[in-house]
Amino acid sequence: MRELPDLLNKLEKYDPESAWVWIDDEHGHKFTLAEAKRLPESATKYEVQLCLRTEADEQNYGAALEALGLIQDPDVLDTWFSSALWPHSTLGWPDPATAQVNEGQSTTAAVDGNSDTLSYYYPGSCLVTARDIITLWVARMVIAGLYNLGDVPFTDVFIHATILDGKGERMSKSKGNGIDPLDIIDLYGTDALRYVLCDMQTGTQ
Repeated sequence: MRELPDLLNKLEKYDPESAWVWIDDEHGHKFTLAEAKRLPESATKYEVQLCLRTEADEQNYGAALEALGLIQDPDVLDTWFSSALWPHSTLGWPDPATAQVNEGQSTTAAVDGNSDTLSYYYPGSCLVTARDIITLWVARMVIAGLYNLGDVPFTDVFIHATILDGKGERMSKSKGNGIDPLDIIDLYGTDALRYVLCDMQTGTQ
């Protein structure tokens, strides 16, 4: 952790992780989303600083905010900043009672005295990841978990090897050099693929 450099939370916009913050430089008054929804109904012109939490809200109210003369923050969140919140933000943090869930999914997990999903699942037991993002992702998840919830997000980290292609380069979506595991299964069978992966992942780290 001592080796981690400072990292900007916001960067210039080249990444899709937009900062959903709308501002007016003149006054900078802050409104809740509920108050912002009522702005078009008011005869008074408000100066607003507004943070929209979801993409749906961004689409629904973005045009209305532009019509009021506001501009969106031109910067973006660093992807590792938002990724650091993943272990608890996906479980309803900061308010599990109002967390949005998929259709048919419950926000509660009333088991062993826990009243909500965050209390039930956090902290988790094991994170599985590659070595190259330990400082970029794993360390920052630990920092964010300790800061926001007072506890680490997981007790163990399983570090696996990185699969390379025939030229010794890492397989990645951007390079397009990945292999469909179903093709391997068709040729050699499921058990053979499982054995090779288990042997490679545990024997080289």
